[in-house]
Amino acid sequence: MPTMYCALCRRPVEARRQIGLGTVVLAVISAGISLLAVPFYSKRCSICKSAAVSLRAPDGGELASGAAPLAQLTDLKHRLTRMEAELEESGVELERVRTERDFYRQLLGEPPAEPRDGTRE
Repeated sequence: MPTMYCALCRRPVEARRQIGLGTVVLAVISAGISLLAVPFYSKRCSICKSAAVSLRAPDGGELASGAAPLAQLTDLKHRLTRMEAELEESGVELERVRTERDFYRQLLGEPPAEPRDGTRE
């Protein structure tokens, strides 16, 4: 059984199809022919019996363990690419702020700040 995310329980659960009394009565009346519809029943949460289950959490969290590994790898690659772009942008912005700080210190007649990590001259 695949692990899915329940929106009502707000946690990963084992989702399965629920067969109730109505299904049993209909199977008896139709001599078992109605049991062909059971695979088309929606999966439900095993805790709260809700049909509000999905493969992904609403916050865009990880894919459930039943998802394809290739999809997980692709999702991770996209997230890493976005992170690298954000880090590059942050580095450029940090350098701009340091340059501006040094400019204003020079205007005030103070010596420029010493670099902490030794990367700047």
